[in-house]
Formats: sequence, C-alpha cells, structure tokens
Amino acid sequence: PIIGLALRGRESVLGPRRRPTFLFLSLGINWWDMKTKFFTGEGDKGESRIGKSSYLKSNFLFAVLGGFDELNSWLGFCRAEALKVKIEAAVSIAEILKSIQEALFIIQAEVAAIAFNFDKNTKKITAEKIEFLENVIKKIDEEVPPITKFVIPGASELSARLDVARAASRRIEKMTV
Repeated sequence: PIIGLALRGRESVLGPRRRPTFLFLSLGINWWDMKTKFFTGEGDKGESRIGKSSYLKSNFLFAVLGGFDELNSWLGFCRAEALKVKIEAAVSIAEILKSIQEALFIIQAEVAAIAFNFDKNTKKITAEKIEFLENVIKKIDEEVPPITKFVIPGASELSARLDVARAASRRIEKMTV
C-alpha cells in the first residue's frame, strides 16, 4: 500500500514510463529484475488480460471480484484484532475468521472460473466447509441474545470492524444474486 500510494502520487510528475523506474530505484530495487511484474510500464488502456482474452476494467465482474478481495481484507483486519481479544469459546473468533477467509479465496476463484470460462476443475467449496460454517452460525445464534432493535456499530474495536465486514459482505451478496 505504501508503494502504491507513492506510485499514484508521482504519476503526473514523472509520466508512465519513468514512474516505475524512479520509484523502485529510489527503493534500491531494479524493477526489470523482479520475479513478479506488477506493471509493464506501458499502461493498460483500461483493460486486463485474463488468459488469452482482454476485458475492460469497467467489467462488472471485476467489481464483484474486487468486492470479495475487499471483504477478505476486512476480515483479515478483524482477525488481527480478534487475535488480541481473549474470549473463551470452543473455536476462537480468529480461527473462524481465517476459515471464512480461506473459503472466500475459493469462492472468488470459482466466480472467476465461471465468469471467464476457466478450467472447470477449479477448487470448489466442499460440503464439509459449508457444514462447518453453518454450524458456526448456529452456535453463535445459540449464544447471542435475540436482536430486538438496531445495533449501533462501535461497541468495541472488533465489533466495529466486523460491522464494516458485514456491510461489505451484504454489498457483495447483492451484486452476485
């Protein structure tokens, strides 16, 4: 993220070809020797290549996949806080969140495979994973008192973060139904 901010901040000053060289050389990195190329230095004209096909970045599917990515990031932010919180439970909140994150990676791959006509042998969510997550929901429902009024976010750091993740999840749900 810091590099990305610096990259965007220098974009208008250095132009598209000099920007990556300047940024990475200032960090002591030869970008042309990097194993993973994050950019070509030539611009992408608003398109992304997936396999042998090109798609406009404005394609709705990128918004959906980006939504899954955002949700996974929010859950990671929640998990980092959950690791600090000590709550007695059979399964820790952090473990549950990590399991959900792992499931989201698989779901994101499934959506991409369907949307972009990838190999249909993409890893899929297993019945066991679904059953585990459903049982977690049932267990939480047994322990939490019934909600009878609107809940104002922010009772704790973790609950506030979870509320943001919940809102992101609902947005993605609406995009995918």
